[in-house]
Amino acid sequence: NDDHHLGSRAYVAAMDEQAKRDLVAMINVDMVGRGPSLVVGRLRETVPETHTRLVSIARRLGVPVREVAMGDVSDHGTFIKAGMSAGWLWSGEDPVVHSPGDTFDRVQPASVERAGRVALEAARSYT
Repeated sequence: NDDHHLGSRAYVAAMDEQAKRDLVAMINVDMVGRGPSLVVGRLRETVPETHTRLVSIARRLGVPVREVAMGDVSDHGTFIKAGMSAGWLWSGEDPVVHSPGDTFDRVQPASVERAGRVALEAARSYT
């Protein structure tokens, strides 16, 4: 769909082959402000290493986590389709997202904190 993933498509298109080889993983933290658990989303047709790592880290940290196989609905897909490793941290479906009712006061700090802990630990795990 040409009206989605504009930023990730531009970013990947600007990467040279060395940059693509050097990228260890792209961790997409997207729409994590509300929900009872963390969702690690992956493209249906792939099981990238980063996805498995994120699930494992969440479980080790005691963060409630669900795995969801989906279509290419977030920016991590652009990196995976270009041959790089990527994973997606998300809070799950929220019917208010991307609507006028999607206001800052709906953000749940605990939800953001869960995603932040997992993302930080994931980044540290690559060193």
